[in-house]
Amino acid sequence: MAHLQRRRAGILVAILGIVLWSAVLAQEYSFSWADDFSDGNMTGWTVVDPAPGAEENWRVSRERLWYISPSTPELTHPGEHESWTVAGSSEWANYTLQVTARPWGEDKGYGVLFCYQDAKNHYRYIMHKDPIPKKSYRKVEKVVGGTVKTLWQDRYDRLATDFAAQQVIRVALKDGRISVANGLGEICSLKDDTFANGQIGLYCVEANKYSFDDVSVSRTETLDVAFFKNGPYLQNVGPDRITIMWETARPSDSRVEYGSTSSLGKSVYESRRTLIHEITLTGLKRERQYHYRVVSDGEVSEGSTFRTAIKVKTPFRMVVYGDNRTDVPSHEKVVEGILREKADLVINVGDVVTNGWNYEEWNREFFVPARLLMRSTPVYIAIGNHERNAHWFYDYVSFPPPENYYSFDYGNTHFVVLDTNPYTPYQAGSAQYQWLEDDLRSKKARKATWVLVFAHQPPYSEGWDSPLYDGEWDIRDALVPLFERHGVDIMFAGHTHDYERGMLNGVTYIITGGGGAALDHREQDWSHITQYASCYHFCTVDIDGKTLKFQAKQPDGTVIDSFQMSAKR
Repeated sequence: MAHLQRRRAGILVAILGIVLWSAVLAQEYSFSWADDFSDGNMTGWTVVDPAPGAEENWRVSRERLWYISPSTPELTHPGEHESWTVAGSSEWANYTLQVTARPWGEDKGYGVLFCYQDAKNHYRYIMHKDPIPKKSYRKVEKVVGGTVKTLWQDRYDRLATDFAAQQVIRVALKDGRISVANGLGEICSLKDDTFANGQIGLYCVEANKYSFDDVSVSRTETLDVAFFKNGPYLQNVGPDRITIMWETARPSDSRVEYGSTSSLGKSVYESRRTLIHEITLTGLKRERQYHYRVVSDGEVSEGSTFRTAIKVKTPFRMVVYGDNRTDVPSHEKVVEGILREKADLVINVGDVVTNGWNYEEWNREFFVPARLLMRSTPVYIAIGNHERNAHWFYDYVSFPPPENYYSFDYGNTHFVVLDTNPYTPYQAGSAQYQWLEDDLRSKKARKATWVLVFAHQPPYSEGWDSPLYDGEWDIRDALVPLFERHGVDIMFAGHTHDYERGMLNGVTYIITGGGGAALDHREQDWSHITQYASCYHFCTVDIDGKTLKFQAKQPDGTVIDSFQMSAKR
């Protein structure tokens, strides 16, 4: 009996040991740490700064940690006076650091440290804005033995538009991979295993002041990093060619595999390593369906299909829409409606993002909502004012040069896409005006059954919540006479977030600005505009020889307007 009791006691001790050890493991695996500075002090933080008395520059006030520099000359580059404060355990590994940060002032440089061993050995993510734009950047650096090596860098215009705004910085570490993100999504992903563990830190470059709040560290369960960030998507289709583009999370090579069946069989390869990939397939058959997929660094995309441009006499369908920026769910619903139309090509009349200089918006507001559409249907864009003429527009598209205005032919139709934004002159005497006049006089335009023009701003508008906007006077003055003189059939525009249609002197004017941005409402009246609706929508255009059939539809397929016209030529 005593032996049995001792045996039971031993079992209980063993079980208790297992339970306690399991608890230790669970605690180690699911650790979390946070500091919101609500206690009013910097307990647990150590300031690292070579300047005498620099500790006094870091302080807690109003439940935030502040770095306030003394009165010093302006500094425009990190490294002239760096200061940081660190916290946490040197044993931390595979963790996610999140910080809310805000700079207050003109010259700014700040960021976070991670896997911090000491002042000469750590990783850091830095954002720095310089008065000279091209000297601004954000980068991931590795400091080893005091030597700084850049692991990833993105210069100047990939910074948030309002650098002084509050931002969330998130760095996730998992088995040698580093992912950096902000409140809009992932910024970069890379692999480096120099440091596997270490403390966290908050970093500043001396200039004015900065605040940090809501610092947290948690165990990284997984790094779900999508290798293909955008695309693949189709651009600039022709009878014997098409361009395929995509973006990857890290620089990589480019390959398109394609063929007339799902077995593929052909490929085009470029060894140059890049983030935004562009491959043009040539020597294709007219009006033929092809299967394709893209490959970068061995990563393979989903397969899809495309069709080359049609013969002159073949009927086709296109969809026109625009102003999809800002409201992603509404844009997604519009795209769902467009997909049901099975269009041969799509024209977007601009404002595809809220701010073209903000890199993250291209993914969040345009490529992600339109991904299923763009991988199988060529999409053309008339650049809008919200694209801001940013280089991201030109990086992400492949249109005939100069890309912000261009023309192309599809079937029996000549398409003209204009840039009517303030930064690109289009008035009489400008390069674009002369190009447009020459294009409308060209043999291709004169031989086409239909001539359609696309631009972001309209010449006439009834609906705008800001008073007195009735369209663009300069377009009415300079371009409308060209449209009338050369027999343009329809001009499509956006800018105003509604649907409008009217005809004046033989030209039909359509506003299709209901792609997702907040809707506008009628403010004034043009006598020739006879159709108006304030709703999300897209336009379907069917062209069959000399007949054009038009429908404006809400995302659920409800028709809000329709008409049919015969060619003038």
